[in-house]
Amino acid sequence: MARRSALFALLLGLFAPIVQARQEAAVASRIVVALDGKAATLRSLADRAGGESADDLLKVADRLDRALEGARSTGSEATLRVRLRFVLDDLAEVARSLDGEDRGAVRDVRDAVEEALDELEEERRSAIAGNRNDVPEPEWNLRDEDLEDDRADRRGREARARWREARNRFRERAPSFAGEFGDRWPYHETGVYTAGPAWRYNRVEGLVLGIDRAPLAWDSYDRLRVYGRGGYAFGMDEWRLTLGGEARLGRAYREEKADLKVGASYRRDTATDDAWKLDPTENAVGAFFVRSDSYDWYDVEGWSAHAMARVSSYVQVGAVYRSEDHASLANRARWSLFGGNDFRPNPAIDEGRMQSLTFVADGGLIRGWRAVPRGVAFRAEAEIGSGLGGDFDFSRFVGDVHAYTRTGPASGLAVRLRAGTSSGTLPLQKSFTLGGIGTVRGYPTNRLRGERMLLANAEYTLYGRDAFDGLFEDLSVFGLLDAGWTDGGTGRAFSMDDVAPAAGFGVGFGDRAMRLELAFPLRDLGTGMEPTLWLRLSPTL
Repeated sequence: MARRSALFALLLGLFAPIVQARQEAAVASRIVVALDGKAATLRSLADRAGGESADDLLKVADRLDRALEGARSTGSEATLRVRLRFVLDDLAEVARSLDGEDRGAVRDVRDAVEEALDELEEERRSAIAGNRNDVPEPEWNLRDEDLEDDRADRRGREARARWREARNRFRERAPSFAGEFGDRWPYHETGVYTAGPAWRYNRVEGLVLGIDRAPLAWDSYDRLRVYGRGGYAFGMDEWRLTLGGEARLGRAYREEKADLKVGASYRRDTATDDAWKLDPTENAVGAFFVRSDSYDWYDVEGWSAHAMARVSSYVQVGAVYRSEDHASLANRARWSLFGGNDFRPNPAIDEGRMQSLTFVADGGLIRGWRAVPRGVAFRAEAEIGSGLGGDFDFSRFVGDVHAYTRTGPASGLAVRLRAGTSSGTLPLQKSFTLGGIGTVRGYPTNRLRGERMLLANAEYTLYGRDAFDGLFEDLSVFGLLDAGWTDGGTGRAFSMDDVAPAAGFGVGFGDRAMRLELAFPLRDLGTGMEPTLWLRLSPTL
């Protein structure tokens, strides 16, 4: 009897992988049948849509065909799950760029892909419950490098590499919307969320090491989340903390026309109102390497409650109530890797309790933000600090519009218009500042300050991929023109004589990933007429 048991176990061990492979192939085959014809549907929609939407539809159709063909040839559940997951994401992005019946048809295809993924996930769970060997991990959080460890299809590594490259090219051109894809959207500020990266360096905190977690995204799998950041500021010799919780009413992994998030947070942290000027990571890099800290900082401690609503794929609105104590911060850091002059002093603020209510709306549609942007984005914010029981009595309003267009097969124009005004007694930390990176290039940082502000930026770009016959594919050349005005805190009316203009040119490498900007001030504000040269890691426009 013992010999028979041992023989049975040996045979089971030999044949189990074969049985498992057949089970996987059967499931993959059912999925192929269920999705048969969906790629043809996308191609017929492309013929009707035309333009850029047609290109996007054809790319997704090709990607779906490759996923199904791979399943036919290998029968691998794991590979099919990963590929269909990316197809699902791409279908969601394409649907947002369409209207009417075309959008509904794409959503029908997306629902079919989602049902297929649900079946694959259920099969994976059944396999785990049945103690099947070598059950792949869930694909929801797979990274690109995880695909290299997928042994279900060793022969497909080159194909997967080509697929990833095509996917990345597609996502560079894919549309992005308010509240999504922070690295593909012109606004680093939100008006509601205030925490930046946990690892940073600046002149008031010195080096900060910590951890952070982003708030809920509109397409997040989660519906509840704890978010924020925490870290130790070595220059201040104390901990910095922002901690919040948030709930989302929309369904997980479903695209909703309308959605709502509500939450609250506490912070004892370092704050700035200058995040609109440049990316926080770029500011930290500038401070670390060349003692260039473009932000002004102040200390906050208190709580807030907020609500964010997605009105449509193109617009989101929000409101936040804050009750916080504000205090000044002095420079604590002097070091940078390449030396130079000391950091500029961090200005003092009007200290006291800030109780305010902020309303914000932003939206639009941008395509190809990383490479060749096209589209329009807008942002409007109103902060009311009067009549709420705090130490400050003011109202503050800001509007901002970015517009991008192709002016030819190898050129494009980008424009930003920003305006701000206020009423009551505006605290120093809420005043408008212009000058330096991200505002009026060529002038010293925050050289202009006031209670009202106007700013215009324009860039005309020649893109190397089209302008130079492929010789410098990742190179772009651009000219820039900036102009800014503030009332100087005196309430004086606008006058062209008070406008600070600047002009210059630059070179971009890797499309818009890295840039050199040389800007010349066109008016002497008492600081001379010397040009400035900057290596940038995020575009002004």
